[in-house]
Amino acid sequence: MLARLIDELAVHELAAASIDVSVLNHGVEEASSTFVRAAAARADLVLVDGPYAGSTAFLQLGAPSVADPGPVPTFACAGLDEIKACCTALVLWLHECLARTPVGGCVLIGGRSSRMGRPKHLLRRADGRTWLEGTIDQLRPFVSRCVLAGDGDLPASCIDLERVSDLPGVIGPLAGIGAVLQCHPWSSWLVVACDMPDIGTDAIDWLLSRRRPGIVAVIPVNQERGGNEPLFAWYDFRSLMLVQQLLRQGSLRPREMAAHKRVLQPPIPAPLVHCWRNVNRPEEL
Repeated sequence: MLARLIDELAVHELAAASIDVSVLNHGVEEASSTFVRAAAARADLVLVDGPYAGSTAFLQLGAPSVADPGPVPTFACAGLDEIKACCTALVLWLHECLARTPVGGCVLIGGRSSRMGRPKHLLRRADGRTWLEGTIDQLRPFVSRCVLAGDGDLPASCIDLERVSDLPGVIGPLAGIGAVLQCHPWSSWLVVACDMPDIGTDAIDWLLSRRRPGIVAVIPVNQERGGNEPLFAWYDFRSLMLVQQLLRQGSLRPREMAAHKRVLQPPIPAPLVHCWRNVNRPEEL
């Protein structure tokens, strides 16, 4: 009965809600802390069959336990007829977990700006601030920290920001996206290229509102340009596996991640499309 409950819960009901589940057996090597953390870096929910010191919730299958698990959330499912209600409660809890996952802001400044002829992140806005400073100001209300990915000179107001070096041997924006995901493995990230001077708070708010359990990235679709927009997008820490998969395949195009079933591609609302404008040449200024 217990095995059937786990199968119905993990494989059928949660999978139908697009929740990726990993089931580990207690008492064997795969239920060690290392294996649980590795599974959590890929799956939305890790079920450990038996007590585990790192548990953030307890799932009781079969006859209720007399043991008090403490203040952490408890989900009880005594039979197959209770599966749907239990899964609904678990999905709601995963929404709460997603809301608690830190969101950082990462600005990609590692491009060569060869077509512009000068570093794009240092171009000046009408108010005198650089594009980089303007982007940081837009991100700050939504993120716990701002990080710069790539090399280059910085305006004085940004010299104290954390910087991450591009992935070695990788060319293009995928080097910065992969670097920040690798350096901060338990955060999610709003990633913005430095050549998008028109991003706004409405666009950021809309982008973050698309997040949900089972989704590892939100890469919106620009229907005016006809393609997805991976350089103003949201990436969960679990999307690192997609970056690594692309690199193993020899691809350096982050837009190819959007084809994965766990990546959401919502169409950008028409009033917000201008926020995804990117500038590459002097005549586009």
